[in-house]
Amino acid sequence: MVLSGKDRYSVITLQLDVYSRDVQGVQELAAGANDRLAAKGIKRSFSALITDERYPRVCMRYRFGLDEATGRVFAV
Repeated sequence: MVLSGKDRYSVITLQLDVYSRDVQGVQELAAGANDRLAAKGIKRSFSALITDERYPRVCMRYRFGLDEATGRVFAV
């Protein structure tokens, strides 16, 4: 979005992959990461537990807006 001729709003898509040696560990790490992002106003749009690899992982995607002038996070 452009405001007064200056681009100050960004839409950000973020993918976070969390790995651990076991399923319980990866779920705990992913939940902690998600809680921290949610506390900042960043909402998860996708999550999947993947266990068919050497180490289990959780893939999480987030999409949010950012007002670069104020640092405010908003839903898109």
